[in-house]
Parts: sequence; C-alpha cells; structure tokens
Amino acid sequence: MKKSKVKIFRFDPSIDFAPRYEVYEVPYEEGDRVLDILKYIREELGVDVAFRYACRSRFCGTCGVSVNGKPILACWEEALSKMIIEPLPHFPIIKDLVVDRSFYDELIHKVYPNLIKEVKEEQKLEDVNMNFLEKIEPSKMNDVIYFQQCLECMLCIAACRTISSDLNYIGPVSLMAAYRACADPRDKGKELRLKLLDNKNACWRCHYVLSCADVCPMGLFPPYAISQLRNMIILSRLKNIRLKIIKLMDGLRFKKSYVQ
Repeated sequence: MKKSKVKIFRFDPSIDFAPRYEVYEVPYEEGDRVLDILKYIREELGVDVAFRYACRSRFCGTCGVSVNGKPILACWEEALSKMIIEPLPHFPIIKDLVVDRSFYDELIHKVYPNLIKEVKEEQKLEDVNMNFLEKIEPSKMNDVIYFQQCLECMLCIAACRTISSDLNYIGPVSLMAAYRACADPRDKGKELRLKLLDNKNACWRCHYVLSCADVCPMGLFPPYAISQLRNMIILSRLKNIRLKIIKLMDGLRFKKSYVQ
C-alpha cells in the first residue's frame, strides 16, 4: 500500500501563539480522497485535528481546504503522495482547517439571491401569493439552471487574486448569486440588485484573472456572470439617461408652448 506524507496546518487562536505544521505518514490506495486521509489521521492516529465535512459527495460544499496551495473540496480531490493541507485563505481561522465563512455568507444574502415578486402598494407582503406560476420557455432559464449548481463552497473566494489585495471586494460567489436571480425572467428585483452592485467593490472590481473558474468543483465560470451583470448595469444606466432626456425634452416643450 502506498504512503502519503501529509503536512497539516495546526492553529487554535484561543490557546496558540502562532500556527505550526505537523507531519504524518498515512497509508492510502488509489481513489482515496483527501477527506479519507484527514479522517484516518483523526480516527486511527488519534490526532485532534479540526476539519469540516458533511455529505462526502460534492453536494454540501463545506469541506473546502487548501492542498499544495490550491483550494479544493476534500471529499472530491484525490489524495497525493505529498500534501500540505492548510485552511482556505482569506478567511478567519476558527481552528486548524476550519474557517469562519459567515462574512461571505452574509454578503450573499445582501445581494438578494432569491426571487423578488412585484408587490402592489395596497397589498401587504403576507397577502401576496409568493408562488411563481408563470410559464417560462426552457431556453430563457439556461443561465439560471447553470448557476443554480453553485455549492457556495467559497473555493472561488479563496482563489480570488483581487480579494488577496482588496478585502472589500464582495467576491465571485455573491455576484453569481445575484446574476442567477437577475437572469430569471420571473424576478422583479433586477434594478434593486444592479444599484447595489454598481460600485467599485462589486462588479467593477473583477480583473478576469479566472482563478475562480480554475478551482470551481462544479466547473462553473463566474466571470461570465460578472460580465453579464456589467452589461445589465450599462443598459440600466442608458435607460435612465434616456428617461432623463425625455423628461427634459417634455419640460422644454411645455415651456415653449407656455411662452407662445
């Protein structure tokens, strides 16, 4: 049986002064995953290393770690003969390989990722039927279905070169969630989202390095969502300019007719 030389990041902020690395040799077979290695170290070697996982089948997106400098899902990536396993970068460390994702989870909710239904002024929100019964052509839902595959595993955040230099950037996962909702023909909240995203810390901060696409376990392409949001914002700006010009022209016509 092969053996993997594993170097694991260890750090508990509540008791440790600084991070350290511990090295273990773990037997593994072809097809074993990084998660299998971590479980062996914990269960067979009795090491109290902390890591997070749930589904073990690339569904929950909770087992993200960095292996040899690349963000991966531990349940999906095959084990290697030499591995340096570290927590995902750009996140506060809770303990060892477990990071605090709450900041970016909150950012996702702030871009209104769920569909917004039109509410009339005389209606109360609790009286609105929130079921979407409209008939939609399947071709209009292609982008929505594509980006619904996002696991929100935060690997794109960990790989993002922009976040490395600017922690104010909201990141690809929030922008994908926003575009998924904006692209849905049933949604009525597009203008609300576009106003939120039309700033230097959102759509316009991405440099298209494509690091996010390289690490996505579902093979998604976040830069496409970002470019589509930019197009929507530009069209929205042009629409607003057109409305202002029409309003100005109407005012000039009224003034001219009044003077005559």
